[in-house]
Amino acid sequence: MQDIKISIIVPVYNEEPFIKRCIESLIKQSYRNIEIIFVDDESKDMSREIIEDYKKKDPRIFLYSKEHDGRYSAKNYGMDRATGEFVMFCDADDMYIKDAVKNCVEIISENANSDGVFFDYKILDVNKKIRAIDRLPFLRDIPLEHVCSKSGYLAFFRDTRCCCIKREIVLRNKIRFENIALYSDILFLAKYVTSSYVVNWTDKKMYIYYQKPAHIKSSNVSKDCLKIFDIANEIKDIYKSAGVWENVQNLYYIEFLSQMSVFEREKLPYAKIEIRENYQKRLIGFINDIPYVYLAFISCYIDWNIRVKLLSWHKDHSFELNLCERVWVRFARKDIAKTAGRYIDKILRYILPSYRAATNLRTRQFAMQAKLDKIIEEQEKIKKLLAESEKDEYEVLLNSTK
Repeated sequence: MQDIKISIIVPVYNEEPFIKRCIESLIKQSYRNIEIIFVDDESKDMSREIIEDYKKKDPRIFLYSKEHDGRYSAKNYGMDRATGEFVMFCDADDMYIKDAVKNCVEIISENANSDGVFFDYKILDVNKKIRAIDRLPFLRDIPLEHVCSKSGYLAFFRDTRCCCIKREIVLRNKIRFENIALYSDILFLAKYVTSSYVVNWTDKKMYIYYQKPAHIKSSNVSKDCLKIFDIANEIKDIYKSAGVWENVQNLYYIEFLSQMSVFEREKLPYAKIEIRENYQKRLIGFINDIPYVYLAFISCYIDWNIRVKLLSWHKDHSFELNLCERVWVRFARKDIAKTAGRYIDKILRYILPSYRAATNLRTRQFAMQAKLDKIIEEQEKIKKLLAESEKDEYEVLLNSTK
């Protein structure tokens, strides 16, 4: 199993307080056949010196320096210098669990046609408490054996830190990170997944993401935020060209609506007026490209405080939906949003047959998935019993021949 060499690429920029624990988590990986490539993006602190000290002790560590141009440029730079069959990425303030690389290699080795593996993560908060989150809640509805490249589900992971991908595919298809602050990873993964044969998925939480204190300033919200709409269109074209758009459009709209609406609610208020107006205008345009019934269905996966606003921006049923949105806002001000959500759901189901049909469809979908899970569980029990029975018969036969 040690035959597979893994390259781990770590972009570094002013991470002096955290870089030691990152390095420690990498050099202590239980799987030893790795190279660790640090790309220093002109750090102004002692990050480079710390890496150089570790480099003297471990020959698997490589350190490169480049002109400051952002972490995605640094990832491309590291990928050009990697020699491993597979590549992983780690931020300099984050960590892997001890068996992360080993688990990836085992999954790849068990699946002969595998072009990589995607995995989940945990969060390390400022109080040094580790907590798990549900990274892709809508994957709960999808049998894991269907999560492969040609179905496209895995391209809706939001970053490349939670995957182990084949370097040859990246090089052959000239896949590069776009050097933009937002959404570069999801575009990279869309190109990678549609260029690969099969990519495996495990729900093991093997990456530890350090959640720094949030300091939101208006200067952090630039015109780059508008690029999500261009990237969304580019990803749609990628899937249409690959012939898998029909399979992935459900997840496509869930992912981008979630990203866009959360950004609109949490960060856009701190932006300049011109950016706010342009973003909201393009978001409304994006929403109105979705048939209303379809929007009602996929919005069931989104929190109520976002869902009502999204629906109210759709051209169909705008009067009823705007009325519900005003009711929602009034309830939310009184901190009884959860109760309001239940009542508004009932109102919408009563006055809008299309909304009722969409939510009923999702309920039936969950019920069918529960039945399927139960059948699979029963089949596994039967297989186990049969295997034990065959083993007992073999032992009886073996003893009778002695």
